[in-house]
Amino acid sequence: MEKTPLNLFKQKHMMSREIPASPFMKKLGYGTGICVYLLPNKLKRNQTASPWAVKKTLKLKHDTTMYGKRLDFEAEVLRRLTHRNIVEFKAYEMSQDGRFNLCMEACSMSLGDLLEKRYEDKLGPLEVFKINTLGLDISKALNYLHNEVLMMHGDMKSFNILIKGNFGICKLCDFGVSLKVKKDGLLDFDKDPKAHYVGTDLWSAPEIFEEDSTLISTKSEIFSFGLVFYECLTCVPPNTLEMMDKKALDFDDVACEEIEEIEDEEDEGPIYGIRPPFPEDMKLSEDYNDILHIFNICTDDDPEQRPDARKLENIFNELNIIVID
Repeated sequence: MEKTPLNLFKQKHMMSREIPASPFMKKLGYGTGICVYLLPNKLKRNQTASPWAVKKTLKLKHDTTMYGKRLDFEAEVLRRLTHRNIVEFKAYEMSQDGRFNLCMEACSMSLGDLLEKRYEDKLGPLEVFKINTLGLDISKALNYLHNEVLMMHGDMKSFNILIKGNFGICKLCDFGVSLKVKKDGLLDFDKDPKAHYVGTDLWSAPEIFEEDSTLISTKSEIFSFGLVFYECLTCVPPNTLEMMDKKALDFDDVACEEIEEIEDEEDEGPIYGIRPPFPEDMKLSEDYNDILHIFNICTDDDPEQRPDARKLENIFNELNIIVID
């Protein structure tokens, strides 16, 4: 993997800001090996600008960590992407604590965090118009990636979808494990012979768990996207309802890694790569019928039967959604 140039941010002609050390910024969220902070819109000479989200690794030895290399890779990928429904690259530079920072536009929150709060507050399924907005916006982003850029996001899930305002716009983020694909949607091993799908098991398609990596394609990402609709309806990660009941866990205790560890320890059969069942007592109005249909076709066992991103975009366009600006 080529090392990302340190002056990468200059290539986007963005105004640089002084990045303070982590303790002086508000924490927005975190993931395995990384943390995201808020950089306020404070510039010199009374200039104004929107706040940035600053993503950095948790360890100082950036270049020697897997997550540091992923951050380098993500910065290189993100700066080349230009789409309304993909989080905007701002800069990539070193902060006062000696760590590199990937600076992006700041959004209100992730879909995963929003659904977690809905679960805790017992608010039920996400409203139909919000799911339709999400579906159209992310379908557009995937269509752009799959058919123009020839790339898979590589880790489609609710926590990698950002929301601005009250679903005014939804954006795809976190490109640290993205993969190059060919025009037919299959992984491009000619450009990257060591291509390896990382993703997150709970959201992965059945073919991901096969030994033949040539089966992995953009249709695998459509399966993962289908599971995001499941999350919108149940407000929990896919294939975790039974585990939560069995262990009597609150949602806060059910990190994806913990669920995977529990499943490995009990060895009661796979909970990955399947279409998850809905709760038996769950009742949805007819307004959700289109969403249920989309969920079903996206999570078909046969990749050939799943719609591609372009088809999904057309479907959501035909639903006559109401977008809140």
